[in-house]
Amino acid sequence: RESMSRRVTAALSKRLPRFAVSADEVNSLGSPGAFYRGILDGIHKARERIVISTLYIGSDRQAKALLDAIKTALRQSPGLHVTVLVDGNRNLRGPAQAASHEGNGNQRHRGNFEALQSLVKEFGGDRVGCYLFPNPPSTWLAWFLTSVIGGRIREMFTVFHAKVYIFDDEVILSGANLSEVYFTTRQDRYVSITNASVSNFYKAVVLKLCNFSARVASEGAAPCQSPQLSSHDLGRLRTEFHALFETERGESRTDSHSDTYIFPAVEYGWAGLQLDTEASSLLVSSYANDCRAVSLIMSAGYLNPTPEFWELLRRWGSAASIICPSLSANGWHNATGITKHIPFLFRARLESLNAKGLGGCVKVLEWARAGQQRRPPQGFQQPNDAGNHGFEGQGEDIKMINKTCDYTGSEDENWSYHAKGIWIGETPPGEVWEGFRPFATSFGSSNYNYRSRYRDFEVQAYLITENQRLKSILGLEVRQLLNHVASNSDVLTMQKERVTNLFYRTWAHIAKTIL
Repeated sequence: RESMSRRVTAALSKRLPRFAVSADEVNSLGSPGAFYRGILDGIHKARERIVISTLYIGSDRQAKALLDAIKTALRQSPGLHVTVLVDGNRNLRGPAQAASHEGNGNQRHRGNFEALQSLVKEFGGDRVGCYLFPNPPSTWLAWFLTSVIGGRIREMFTVFHAKVYIFDDEVILSGANLSEVYFTTRQDRYVSITNASVSNFYKAVVLKLCNFSARVASEGAAPCQSPQLSSHDLGRLRTEFHALFETERGESRTDSHSDTYIFPAVEYGWAGLQLDTEASSLLVSSYANDCRAVSLIMSAGYLNPTPEFWELLRRWGSAASIICPSLSANGWHNATGITKHIPFLFRARLESLNAKGLGGCVKVLEWARAGQQRRPPQGFQQPNDAGNHGFEGQGEDIKMINKTCDYTGSEDENWSYHAKGIWIGETPPGEVWEGFRPFATSFGSSNYNYRSRYRDFEVQAYLITENQRLKSILGLEVRQLLNHVASNSDVLTMQKERVTNLFYRTWAHIAKTIL
């Protein structure tokens, strides 16, 4: 409803820069394949700038095709400049650390330092800048474990997690990295905004981060370890980002003709930057007292909310639902070594919240690509709303959970779930999710968990709209995700059944701040 969207617009405007955009400038890419094509299309069309911020760029066939496309674009457009910012640790792993560690069998989730270096060597530092984001200062525990186990363990304490893809005036915000699994079988969210002002601001965010990062030289061996930020660097980073956001916020103007607004946010707990925590808390709390009129859906690839944020969600009662991966859809499923236990740690954290009685009303939905379910879905309606609508993978009717079902889930070995965000919108009485039309949503890299708040660098956006067409698109985006949710009452019920043992519950409690 119009008054509700204006309420949160006014509140966010006091904390974040505000950009008035046309609803036609916003688009949701519904699938990994559409994301890959969107990145390729952006590279092919770019004439002035390509700016990429991501955890890593893979060494697989499809990632190499993206890098080849960037090289072709640089050859064809003499005025094109390319900036790439990646995590220092992930992209400096040696061969011994290159083994699969995060899901999907033998997929490799390491960076491609050599490919970045070849870009700089071929086109020169005047046209291509590649950067490695540093680590924060080491704690004694991080130093000890890194010395004993190796550099990979450092990522347990922090990673550069921001996913921003800019092609001239278009910016794609996502939680997806640039590697094969994210282009094929890992479901995420991907929101494209084609607006020069928005694109310019996110470019300024990435370039600001590059100023604190190590630049990749055109020649020479890769550094033995990631660069490191000092305490002074962290203080300067916090000051400069607050100045950047406050300056842009001061220049924000109200557009009486606009019905859609974008609010950028960042998060980096090591530097005391918590703009996203402030914005997400404001968004969730603004409508908790109106939950008879509106509903909330939250999605996280790694569900481990802080007690403060979980309490905000709990205030919504049965008007709130959370989508998270099933055990087999967790991004760490099929990992090797000690990391193969990570999905069970996340499950144990969820069971802990349930055991404390915090989630008695909030519905938790488990996602897996529709396929091998443990038992037939129960308590679902199947609305006649399975048309494509620009999204892929909607061949089946979308399954809707009814109000009496507390916990649902389904299992499939092939896909993993990585989507993140919050949607708030009206749901007509009696229609459950079929008529859900969000007027507010957040998207980007944050999982709204301990890591996102305290450890990793995140980049986000908040969208508020009164445009009916865009509300419909956002509603379809949610139903695309709900299409792969089905009942599975033997996984976990609100009668406090458990599937994890004391070992996992103990370690989940000990490690909760790094999950």
